[in-house]
Amino acid sequence: MYSNTRFHQLLEALPRNLIDRISSSLQAGRYDKSFKPYDHLLALLYGQISGVRSLRELETGFNAQAAHHYHLGTGPIRRSTLSDANQRRNPVLFKTVTEQLMAFMHGKQRRELTELTYLLDSTPIQLKGHGFDWAEASATSRNQGLKVHLMIEQRGHTLVYLNITSPTVNDVRDLRLEADATYVFDKGYCDYGWWQQIDEAGATFVTRFKRNAAIQVVAQNPCDGKVILSDEWVEFRHRSNRAGHKNGYHGLRLRRISVYREGKSPLILATNDMDSSAKDIAELYRKRWQIELFFKWLKQNLKLKRFLGKSQNAVSLQIYAAIISYLLLWLYRSRRCAPNTSLHLLLVEIRETLFTRLPTGVQQMYRRRRRERAELIEKTQYVLSY
Repeated sequence: MYSNTRFHQLLEALPRNLIDRISSSLQAGRYDKSFKPYDHLLALLYGQISGVRSLRELETGFNAQAAHHYHLGTGPIRRSTLSDANQRRNPVLFKTVTEQLMAFMHGKQRRELTELTYLLDSTPIQLKGHGFDWAEASATSRNQGLKVHLMIEQRGHTLVYLNITSPTVNDVRDLRLEADATYVFDKGYCDYGWWQQIDEAGATFVTRFKRNAAIQVVAQNPCDGKVILSDEWVEFRHRSNRAGHKNGYHGLRLRRISVYREGKSPLILATNDMDSSAKDIAELYRKRWQIELFFKWLKQNLKLKRFLGKSQNAVSLQIYAAIISYLLLWLYRSRRCAPNTSLHLLLVEIRETLFTRLPTGVQQMYRRRRRERAELIEKTQYVLSY
């Protein structure tokens, strides 16, 4: 009796007709007609899950499983064909697939949670050495390569937003804001106009003030003086900065909270939440470290440090493939595993049994009956022998 492999089960949340429909709308297959976008994505996902280190390993490992290609709807791959596709295929295809999966995943999470807290941050993708000359043009003092902006839901670790930019970009204004949600981000995303947009959307934010922020205290709230050193209502002093850019938050009140840190200077938080306790707001900002752990998990468990191609196109495609792999793992766990299953151990298990055909419920029943019948026959023969 036929049963699907673990790889096939992992791809259940990614039906081929979805890929074909997106590919058709973007005309993503016009250059490589023999190597369809679905085949390309499947090959890169295999590379992410199996942990291959080169195109040669990917070609050899994937083609060694020729018996399973038919049920996956694909065929053997060639290293040169995959290399050409990495150079030429538009990453917008993989980006659109990622956004579709994120929307499905987030919709599932929104139905289960009443209060949503979003953590926003970015991580550098360092690209140095031979073949990465294109990254030097937009390099900063800290990063030569690309920057990946991500936003996750704090409790479910569901990915909500993704953008890949050059290291010099920190603009996140294309983010769709949700009413009654809370957005937590570092001062690297300091943009008073964006703060105003969050406020007008009926959402709240927690972030940090910059040292040179020109603010004045309007009122002071009581605090314990131990963990919370001060809790103040403040306003911006100036309508615009020295460069003439208008401050959209001028005239509106903010809350400034100073939090004690042992051996360090106090943490100065900014929020438009005027109702929650100062300790709850400080705790919200402390949870922002979960996205740092999320970045660490991605880089340690998926292929985001060593790339199968040197061009910007190839690097972008591999980053999207890594994110899609994470989304598929998360959805697989939500459907087939206990809620507290470790995603890392699940990845290890799937990696080791990627092309193993797991027994179905009917097969397990037949095996149990055969085992019981064999045990009964053995007991009967033992009795008759005496």
